[in-house]
Amino acid sequence: MLQYLINCSAIWLLSLLCYDLFLRRNTFHNYNRIYLLGTLIGGMLIPFLSLENEKRLYQETTPNNGLERTIEIKKYLVTAAQIKPTQSLDWIFWLKIIYITGVVLSLCVLLADLLKTIRLYKEGNKTNIDGLHIIETQQVHSPFSLFGLIFLSAQQPYDEEQLSMILMHEKRHNHLLHSIDLLVVQLVKIIFWFHPLPYIYRLRLLMVHEYQADVVVAAPLADYGAFLVEQSFLQNTPSIAHSFHRSPIKNRIIMLTRKSSTWSKSKMLLAIPVMVISVSCFSKDVSDNKRVQNGNKVTFKGNVFELTTPPPDTVTIQDPTTGKWDTAMMQVDPFPTIMNHEKILTDKDVDEAPLSKNSIEYYVKSLFKGNKTLFNRLEDGEYYIYLNQFVVGSNGKVVYYKFDGIENRKYERLPGSGKQTSVPVKPQEVKNSIDQLINDLASGLVFDPAIKNGKDVVCTSDFGDKGFLIKVENHIATLK
Repeated sequence: MLQYLINCSAIWLLSLLCYDLFLRRNTFHNYNRIYLLGTLIGGMLIPFLSLENEKRLYQETTPNNGLERTIEIKKYLVTAAQIKPTQSLDWIFWLKIIYITGVVLSLCVLLADLLKTIRLYKEGNKTNIDGLHIIETQQVHSPFSLFGLIFLSAQQPYDEEQLSMILMHEKRHNHLLHSIDLLVVQLVKIIFWFHPLPYIYRLRLLMVHEYQADVVVAAPLADYGAFLVEQSFLQNTPSIAHSFHRSPIKNRIIMLTRKSSTWSKSKMLLAIPVMVISVSCFSKDVSDNKRVQNGNKVTFKGNVFELTTPPPDTVTIQDPTTGKWDTAMMQVDPFPTIMNHEKILTDKDVDEAPLSKNSIEYYVKSLFKGNKTLFNRLEDGEYYIYLNQFVVGSNGKVVYYKFDGIENRKYERLPGSGKQTSVPVKPQEVKNSIDQLINDLASGLVFDPAIKNGKDVVCTSDFGDKGFLIKVENHIATLK
């Protein structure tokens, strides 16, 4: 959720900055309206957008007749008794309460405005002028319109010229369906009541609406300006309605006299780079597949994981050269035990563990066979693929896994122990393409989620706890 808010805020901020710097003073009001609405809604949806290509349909390969050498890593298991319950659940609970309270209060404000408008409608004197529905109320307020209804105050005597200006202006609002825009923005404000940018969006959009309605008023500019000034002193109107008094009058008068140049038209192309940057930098794939580690916390796929570091463990390991098995002390990598301040269950904690349709061997062999040409480009030597620490979400998708890239390893003796351990050797060339294929494979796996007490839950899986050896001789790769 935090990553979503960051991405959403970045898109809105970028879009508003570009609007204020390049588009705000243009007279292409229809374009500006579409730009504001599009970037407002786009900022909410793009962080959910996945550009991930459809995964390759892998075919099962024929088993290798040679001896399949594997490296079995003994897992360090942490039971529920060993994991201390988090103390941060209280503030998470209160944050949810605060958010829900804000949503409820925002809804109440909207409902209050709607009830106020309904009351004015019921108590007002209803007339029809040239097909326009006029509601004449007994309260003092600026003229405003809402969903095809125009509300006028009987306490404000308007002459024929002023009434004509009002009707032309509000008729334009209704014709362009501006009330729908305001309702959409109001709903966004309710969802993001704590966020300042939707409020700025609303102000910008209201201004564009007034510009669009002002251009149809046929009155002299001086008379229209004086009338706007008069209406600005009247009582406030419902927030979901259009009113004469809301927008800065000076800006509206200036806009009526402004002409757009050819350079102004070219600024309309600005939406293209804004959209490209938003999708390429703030979509779901970009943020989800980026790991950010801070101490024992890792942010990945929009979730925050807390890692536990177990003590060194004894493992059984096979020398890939001699084939001889031996034991060695190995530092077990830190693994996730907490996700978003909640304990990650293990297969011992649940009634049914996560289940995959096929084995990890099936997927790795299929990936290797489908991309054999790419693997053949590796330098001669032996390479290892380690995929482990899978965590499966309650929706069956992989929310966490560990893969440090395809590795070339050598074996050394531990000082004073006489035992062997493997030491990673940095390849001469970065294997970005292969690493990306494996990351795509791991991220795209789908499981039947774990079940506890009849509910789908987040759970670890030993699905990928196996090493794979790739041997390359004369640029011919073989999966052992």
